[in-house]
Amino acid sequence: SQCDGHCRGTSAPPLGETPKPPLLSAPALAARPCPPPPVIAHATLSAEPGTNFTSGTSVSYSCQPGFTLLGDPSVLCTAWGNWSLPYPRSGCGTPTLLLFAELSKEYENQTEFPVGMTVNYTCRPGYVEQPQISSTITCLENLTWSEAQEFCKMLQCPSPPNITKGTHDSQDLEVFPAGMVVNYSCDPGYSLRGEASIHCTSSGNWSLPLPQCAGVVCPAPQIQNGRVAVPKPRYTYGDSVTFKCHRGFTLRASIYCTASGAWSHPPPVCQGAFWLQRAKNKGLLTTIPDRTAARAVPAARPRRERPRRAGPAMAAPR
Repeated sequence: SQCDGHCRGTSAPPLGETPKPPLLSAPALAARPCPPPPVIAHATLSAEPGTNFTSGTSVSYSCQPGFTLLGDPSVLCTAWGNWSLPYPRSGCGTPTLLLFAELSKEYENQTEFPVGMTVNYTCRPGYVEQPQISSTITCLENLTWSEAQEFCKMLQCPSPPNITKGTHDSQDLEVFPAGMVVNYSCDPGYSLRGEASIHCTSSGNWSLPLPQCAGVVCPAPQIQNGRVAVPKPRYTYGDSVTFKCHRGFTLRASIYCTASGAWSHPPPVCQGAFWLQRAKNKGLLTTIPDRTAARAVPAARPRRERPRRAGPAMAAPR
């Protein structure tokens, strides 16, 4: 084709063909080194010791006799300088975590377990072993652990015993595990004797002795210038007493024995009886003790003056 002023030294593409963009060369990424490949228990690495590993390098693992590899046997050194995940495994990982038991101390620092290996558990505090059930699990060929049976049973006590004239704070509960504390209290008018709480022991029994509720006793009341009308050898919650004053004294109040073992009020007071007499002298009130000879002195009556007789009328002076 001929060039004109618009060609600018380039040839036009054939009719109907889409022009292609110019090719750009991608900058080459610098190879990054990777650290030595991860060590897999009971597996052999395909690379020789001392080999340098850079981006794009892959290595393979093979298991030792008696072990099975789980996952992709190869790992790749990536462009970021680390090895691809996940790593292959030749055994089981950490054994199953159980609520009622803990792994034996001998396996604390072990992270991988070969196929066929069996591990033991011990019951946690508050649980008791059931001898008829195995307390072990095994690493299976698919590199998973066998299912753990419930070989530890929660240690618990029966329902707390009841006490006469009292109750405890766990009436609504059905399970009482070891270490649980139950508190007792007494009905009104009764006081607690002994420790107020018991606990479920590691043997599945409640601690002893049980507290007791004893009736509250009030001391015999004393009163001056009087006595208890019907005395009793002892006074318990709710008892009331009637006082009778000596002759010449009157009763002021009454009391009763409360739930705390004290009387509701101090003993009443017998006071001397007084009666009031209105003296007629100037309307004053005179207080006179009873059974005395004192009397009210009546006011003196005013003397009545007799009317004078009128004398003979005197004639008016003329």
